[in-house]
Amino acid sequence: STVVFEIHSDNMVHFHKQVVPIPKFLTMKFPGALDRQVHINNEKFGRNRNIEFEFFESPEDPKYKEIVNDPKSNYMMFSIYETPEAPPRVYLGKFDANDRIDLQFGRRTLAFLLHLPNRVNWRSPACLQSKEQEEAEVSRFQKAYGDYDIAGATD
Repeated sequence: STVVFEIHSDNMVHFHKQVVPIPKFLTMKFPGALDRQVHINNEKFGRNRNIEFEFFESPEDPKYKEIVNDPKSNYMMFSIYETPEAPPRVYLGKFDANDRIDLQFGRRTLAFLLHLPNRVNWRSPACLQSKEQEEAEVSRFQKAYGDYDIAGATD
């Protein structure tokens, strides 16, 4: 299964999207992990905007479409893809462009869900790789997803 976390804000210098594979059994635990992180954000970090997420069963929901299709919308969103066939379940929280938000909120939520607290900070030693490790991962990724190469590379 896959979780996609994104932030869309007028005040950001770039679009922010992270795609994280997770074991399928954890998709059912995601709402609890999200509720925990919302509680921590709203209770312990008074400078951050209080976040409330709205649940959408499908990206075809008219209210969802209205929010994400408006270029002036500012939001944080998690999309849970349990299977390739099922539509994603979406959790979306809106905020104003000038609100202070935790840009690491998505990483914190997923690190808690995956029981990997040392992976919250992408600069931590647990997240760093040598050049050789990165090259090996690139090679494995290219082999695994070669059938999906839209550039049409052929042998």
